[in-house]
Amino acid sequence: MVNLSRRSLLHSATSVGALGVVGLSSCTAATGESTSSDTGSVESRGSAPSLKLPEPPDLMMLLLRTDYSDDAAWARVLAAANARYPEDDWRAGNCLEPVQAAELDGIAPQAIVDLPRAEELPAVAVADAQSMRDDTILFLNLDVEDEQLGRTFRAIPSEVEPIVANLNVANMDFRDFADSVGADGVFRGF
Repeated sequence: MVNLSRRSLLHSATSVGALGVVGLSSCTAATGESTSSDTGSVESRGSAPSLKLPEPPDLMMLLLRTDYSDDAAWARVLAAANARYPEDDWRAGNCLEPVQAAELDGIAPQAIVDLPRAEELPAVAVADAQSMRDDTILFLNLDVEDEQLGRTFRAIPSEVEPIVANLNVANMDFRDFADSVGADGVFRGF
């Protein structure tokens, strides 16, 4: 798990509950520059906090937590999204790298689009207030070369891993999933 804060990058082996995820206690820009000023206040560009989203581990996608109202709901959403669903032999689960930062609390998808980020970060998953209610995960297109930058769709937990896998290996495009959602805007598979 990545915990973004306003200070320099520090590694810690803090496990989080029964999920067993290892966390980073804070993160800075890839340049090593702090994302905070000397006074400790977060500099902002418009309505977006001044954070730099890190590059996820290979074959994974970042899961940004933007709702902090219920830690039990967050644990449930994280477990469901990273679960191994036995529909296919290739599934292994655990394809999302959780990212938490108080500055992300309540942030809108368009403000996430405006955040500085690692060079190759074409999409992120978001656990927002709706996720905490229904376990769906919001996917956000961050590909600056795509005319659909900022487009979103939701997915049920069992479809998260196929989405992440196909986007990571460029087997499918963001629009392939976004164009295949139901009337409620949720992707439930092909």
